[in-house]
Amino acid sequence: MSETNTSYSYELNADGSARITSYQGDAVFLTVPAELDGHKVIDIGRFAFYGLPNLKYVKLPEGVVTIFVNAFYGCPELETVELPSTIDNSVNNSVRACYKFRGYKLPDSHPMFELKDGVLFDHIMLLLSDYPAAFTAKRYDVPAGTEIIGIGAFAENTALEGVYLASSVKKISDGAFRECGVLREVTLPDGLEVIGNQAFAACPELESISIPASVVEIGQNAFSSCWKLCDIEVREGSQHYCELGGALCTKDGKRLLRMPVDGRTSFAVPNGVESIAAGAFSGCTDLREVILPITLKSIEGSAFAHCSALESIVLPEGIEDIAPATFFGCTGLENVVLPDSLKKIDKQAFHYCFSLKEMTVPAGCEIDDDAFGGDKDTLEEIGVDCKPVITRK
Repeated sequence: MSETNTSYSYELNADGSARITSYQGDAVFLTVPAELDGHKVIDIGRFAFYGLPNLKYVKLPEGVVTIFVNAFYGCPELETVELPSTIDNSVNNSVRACYKFRGYKLPDSHPMFELKDGVLFDHIMLLLSDYPAAFTAKRYDVPAGTEIIGIGAFAENTALEGVYLASSVKKISDGAFRECGVLREVTLPDGLEVIGNQAFAACPELESISIPASVVEIGQNAFSSCWKLCDIEVREGSQHYCELGGALCTKDGKRLLRMPVDGRTSFAVPNGVESIAAGAFSGCTDLREVILPITLKSIEGSAFAHCSALESIVLPEGIEDIAPATFFGCTGLENVVLPDSLKKIDKQAFHYCFSLKEMTVPAGCEIDDDAFGGDKDTLEEIGVDCKPVITRK
């Protein structure tokens, strides 16, 4: 049930409490009310304070329990959110795309959180929850005793060049270092077990990574859009990962996770590889040729995105789907040979493939309406339509 109260819209929870869903005011310094129309405010919903151009400081009332992901998104002036003592859930990723954010403010002796030099931890200092986007230090040493780098904890910081993780760190959560624009060096400790989804995605200056032998899980797109990641090392003794031809693969050689951006123009995916992970070759702008093995069964989304020099690709029999954005931005791609086994070409699969003029597609293959093309205004501006002539076989 949705309601509106002057500047606030909210939904009622099953117990009659309120979840704020949006704010329509233009406040610079905002104190959120503890009640709306007699309903106790306990939740701040997704995108509740979205894109507010003036908002600089927010004080949340006692009684608020949960702040949802992206609650404060795209507020260009936001510097501080003051948390109540009643918060009992993680605040990870609740502040996003707020590049002036200098951190949270806590009441004395908060039962859940602790601030150390402005960095937000859980109260027992095991979870590093938030390193503010606006902090200007070039280096940060994660304190000894920290075990988890939280979801989005360092995301979008524009100053950090080096991060050194304590030997106690066991997990880097999803998106932990996502979009850290100048991050060049990260020291991963022996004992690290998990590298989450998009953990280092879109870190364009990251040049090398050394995977500890202790790592048992590397998530989807963990190193996608890392345009300078030229050196990937798997430390000796790993039971879960290895390097094949320089590429990061699972130990059994069946899954290719990430190709280094090391300047090579040709690469033959090793025989035995059955799947190419999302974003595995993204940003390998020198690759002109990729040879795929007959063992390959699946290619995940954005696998070859922005491989601008890639000229041709032959997909082996057994491939049934070209996933979303697989060849997005492959501007030099001229020739694609599709297998008879192909059943679907998904959305944005060949967006901005300017050089692809024709394609022969199996008779029964479904083609998404948005498989070819791109942003209409952009395409009109450069005078192309990115829609090849399709022939059915």
